[in-house]
Amino acid sequence: MGQRMIIRFKWFWIVGFLTVPWIAMRMLGIPVEPLVKTILAGFTIMAAAFLLTWAAEAAEHDFSGSLVLALLALITVSPEYAVDGTLVWYAGKDSSFAQYAIANMTGANRLLVGLGWATVIYIFFWKTRGNKKSVSIPKIQRIDCGILAVATLYAFFIAWRGNLAWFDAVVLVGLFCVYLYKIAGQPSVAIEVVGPAKAIVAIRTKTGRMLCAGFCMGYAAFAIYCSAEPFTKGLIEMGKIWGIGGFLLMQWLAPLASESPEFIVAILFALRMHPQKGLGLLVASKVNQWTLLVGTIPVIFMISQWSGIWNVAPFRLDAHQAQEIALTAAQSLLAVVLLANLNLSLWEAGLLVGLFLAQLLLPSYHGVFIGIYLFAATAFLIGRRRESLRAWRAIAKELLPKKK
Repeated sequence: MGQRMIIRFKWFWIVGFLTVPWIAMRMLGIPVEPLVKTILAGFTIMAAAFLLTWAAEAAEHDFSGSLVLALLALITVSPEYAVDGTLVWYAGKDSSFAQYAIANMTGANRLLVGLGWATVIYIFFWKTRGNKKSVSIPKIQRIDCGILAVATLYAFFIAWRGNLAWFDAVVLVGLFCVYLYKIAGQPSVAIEVVGPAKAIVAIRTKTGRMLCAGFCMGYAAFAIYCSAEPFTKGLIEMGKIWGIGGFLLMQWLAPLASESPEFIVAILFALRMHPQKGLGLLVASKVNQWTLLVGTIPVIFMISQWSGIWNVAPFRLDAHQAQEIALTAAQSLLAVVLLANLNLSLWEAGLLVGLFLAQLLLPSYHGVFIGIYLFAATAFLIGRRRESLRAWRAIAKELLPKKK
């Protein structure tokens, strides 16, 4: 019996073991070089994120319902919240950290849409040997598209203003609450458990499953807590040593570590011929990152500045940071315009990934890419005006209060 349990949970043991070296060194206070610290802390965050994701998937098996996709998406991106929250906290003490917080937030959002969405489409195309060239998401996710559209338009206002203030938190966190409320009123959606999470689901009793999932979540949260600060500071230190801008490392390397679980879950869905669930999960992840993650930035910033007198100074953005938010909003606008009909085709995915890679390789032309994204979104709205009008009417119907 014991041997079977060890084999069944082998991936939990393997991934959990990856967290041990850094946690042990941190608890014992053993000094390490910046590179070693960054690698070990990064691996710990990644491993903990996988444990968190598997435990969340298993827990949702016993609490399936209309909130399942949104809550699963929220849990899988929680390591990203830990990393960005750490950077925002230090920005309240040292303004030089502000650029890293914005870099991490915008990079995470752009990776999700620019690579994540397209990856699901391409895998499904490959699995069907070219017979399927698009993926559709459920009608329930018209709510996701609507909330994402409102948050995107508001993000342009933030970039234009040049700061993140307390009322932005009210608006964006409020949007996330509206999203959860609307999702809760929809019919139940069952999530298929894939991968190592099946080991927890196979436990016979609900109590046993909940205890196992709870232990994994608690340990993962502890591991992330031990690693978020050293990982972020280690990346900045390595940037200085290597002569690479810390902004670039924080924008692209950090999100790869913190967001890898949701990518893996989405890929598993696509490989198992359920691409609509994979794409739906990534869309829900984009919604909560673009509302709740951005909305918590001014809140954490103000708390970090607490000095006995309530300080409501906004999180100020310089021209570069404002441009990064505008570029992220422009990409988001094109993405939601393409997805408004609840379908993403192979060539539309190619457009998203092509523009993403181009702006990644040409960082000096971000202003130009903002214009390209806006032009493309406008062109699709006009070129598909009848289809777009029907799609946005359906989205508005889901968001607006129902008539009694």
